[in-house]
Amino acid sequence: MIEKRTCRGPDLNIVDPRLARPGEIVDVEEVGTLWLWAWPALLQWPSPVTWLFSPVVGNTKWPGDLWGIDANGRLVIAETKLAPKPADPFEDFLAFERSAAFPTVVAIKERWHALLKEERRFIREQKIILQSAFDGRSTWSGVVPYSSKRYIVWRWRELYCTEISPLLEGNEYEDRVLSALAELEARGTRRPVYFGIFVAPHSKLGALSAVGRANMEALIACTSSERVHLRNLTANKTSPDEVLVTSTVLLPNMALKVDGCWGARALTPNR
Repeated sequence: MIEKRTCRGPDLNIVDPRLARPGEIVDVEEVGTLWLWAWPALLQWPSPVTWLFSPVVGNTKWPGDLWGIDANGRLVIAETKLAPKPADPFEDFLAFERSAAFPTVVAIKERWHALLKEERRFIREQKIILQSAFDGRSTWSGVVPYSSKRYIVWRWRELYCTEISPLLEGNEYEDRVLSALAELEARGTRRPVYFGIFVAPHSKLGALSAVGRANMEALIACTSSERVHLRNLTANKTSPDEVLVTSTVLLPNMALKVDGCWGARALTPNR
């Protein structure tokens, strides 16, 4: 299955000299997290997902790069990894699941509310600068990825200003989150649905490392195949200013690439 979205490309004048691939459309894994914030449908999950926050740091209590809740009150956590280097997006999820130390709904709500307050302050104070050509990177916390002085927000400033900030400023978003949190509380379980997300330039597919494959299978064994998923996000220029972002389902319905080689069998929900 494939899902596609288009947007204006990144501001290539915003660069980080520490990166190995400056000037690339896809240069850091956080871009995948930002795309998911803009278009939750890229997750290709049957129940609409409302995102809560991007933890940025901490792989024990708050693993993954993006937390959300679907309309049925299921907690959703995604971990992004930059392709094409073989990677393991499931390591922290496996430890988290085995610990069963899931945050309470109250703790999730408090974290989300505090970060949303900071995000809205950033929008109020920086939106005019974001809409200009000025590089205004500085340290701000919030619900979207904010590491490296919000590098990814400034680089993809138009996507943030057109798709993300209007959502976060509105009351409808807050109402959806509160409703989803109430559903989460009513379900009586906070066990998440886990998504590994490869983020790749052009039309490349990510690959699991051998350890990543082992951790994925261990996670499925201690949860269920319905709660472990894998997606691939790519970006291709369709014009000098426009980018096509494509989401492809890798798990459960197709064979997986491990250390650069395609696996002989596919994992299915009935495994």
